[in-house]
Amino acid sequence: MMNLGKRYLTLGIGVGFVLASMIMVALAPERKAVQPAPVEMALAPRGTPQQPSPLPQVKVIRQFHVYIPVNVTAGEIAGMLKTAGVLGDTKEFLRKVGEYGAASRLNYGLFEFQEGESLDSIINKLTGG
Repeated sequence: MMNLGKRYLTLGIGVGFVLASMIMVALAPERKAVQPAPVEMALAPRGTPQQPSPLPQVKVIRQFHVYIPVNVTAGEIAGMLKTAGVLGDTKEFLRKVGEYGAASRLNYGLFEFQEGESLDSIINKLTGG
């Protein structure tokens, strides 16, 4: 019996706090938001407008991941690389592969290339050399 009384007392106190909080919020005077003083203007000499400092230049280098399956030709690899955005010109790639005699040494697997990578570097990665 005593335990039930403690529960009601605890519940009553909790409800009282909630009601008191709600009344305080409803009756509290409205507060205005305080605007922070512009620090950059305080630091600028009078009469000279302050220019915002330029943001540092960030160079974004995209990476491409291309999977080359087994038993594909150099022409098919050139098409895959162009589709992935690694190559702009498949003819130049095929010309370089032929010039190096690398058509039979092109490997299969997953390769990672960067935007703007040279043809020599691409061929080097594909031949494992």
